[in-house]
Amino acid sequence: MVKSISNISQLEVSFPIAAFNSTYDYTVTPLFSKVDTSKSSSRITPHKIEVILYKSIPGLKWTSLEGTAPIESTTIPEPAPKIPDEVLKAPAYPTSSRSGPKNWDTIVGDEDDKDEEGEEIDGFFKKLYKDADPDTKRAMMKSYQESNGTALSTSWSDVGSKKVETVPPEGLEAKKWEI
Repeated sequence: MVKSISNISQLEVSFPIAAFNSTYDYTVTPLFSKVDTSKSSSRITPHKIEVILYKSIPGLKWTSLEGTAPIESTTIPEPAPKIPDEVLKAPAYPTSSRSGPKNWDTIVGDEDDKDEEGEEIDGFFKKLYKDADPDTKRAMMKSYQESNGTALSTSWSDVGSKKVETVPPEGLEAKKWEI
């Protein structure tokens, strides 16, 4: 049973050990900092004793449970002032755009601003893979994976019996990543 959380600066735990006919005592004096006794609690189960201590100064980093010097009376610092909402609003910048200022927070969701060339290329490869026979699909997957994305073959007879080498574009260097 938790004996006490006294003076909000120390912890004493004491419980009987039936097998040895004795009592186990555990004391932490002093704690790193003061504890809020109104929020702190303890719970006893058949396999453990759980002691929950709440800091009386929220946000204070404890480097350990036990302190090095007795706790002195301290005042709780005032919370930081709330930042006014008008400061948190995004600034309105002047623009020379004919359609007015752009809301950059929604740029990712705009369907109109997608790269048309990228869509055409993606669409081509999706259609190529979708309409391909099983051997072509296997060749595409094997060549792409073994080359680390630097080659794409549609001929199973070319890639089926050999390893596809990684050949990076000119000016780039391929690196081996190990997991």
